[in-house]
Amino acid sequence: MNTLAGTIMVAAAGACFSGSLVGRRPLPVLAASLMFAGMIDLAFLAALSPVWWMFLLILGGLLLSVDLRMPQNQCTEVITGRNDLVLPCRPLRRDGALRRPVMVSVALAYPAMAWLALSHDHGTHGSTGGSAEFHAGSHSQHGTDLLMLVLPLGTILLITSLAVLACVSLWRCRLLLSVEAGAMSAMLVVMLFTIVEV
Repeated sequence: MNTLAGTIMVAAAGACFSGSLVGRRPLPVLAASLMFAGMIDLAFLAALSPVWWMFLLILGGLLLSVDLRMPQNQCTEVITGRNDLVLPCRPLRRDGALRRPVMVSVALAYPAMAWLALSHDHGTHGSTGGSAEFHAGSHSQHGTDLLMLVLPLGTILLITSLAVLACVSLWRCRLLLSVEAGAMSAMLVVMLFTIVEV
């Protein structure tokens, strides 16, 4: 991975981590800290195997899913903006419902990042299995080909929805939601392109 791609990944993860600190909810903070540490390690350190980061990122997505099922203090958020940053460019609307699709998309981004992190390691081990293992069965190969088609398409769809949500959040003057969705989208784009390059 080149330095520019790694820097973008770490910067985007840092933006998401900062946003989780503003939100003051422990599970999102823990999930974002796992993601931040994972991006630093995958981009520059390589201290842990991508397989470990796959499991840790999936854990982060599960933590966000649990947090989504917990009661949200939407009244405080809408009235005072305590859990979000509000730009003074438009009157504040009752758009607390916007937070849920953003956070659901962010939670889905964690397993997508887990797959992309594991794919970084795939090129290293892809040629070590031998032709006998690689051609063990045609049905297995077709299933793998289908999976390798569905996962990138799903990731591209997720990137698009995060980018759209970032724009809508910015239009509604919800800076924190916009940064979080936009940073996640940028991170997935960079990770996907680094996989394509390999």
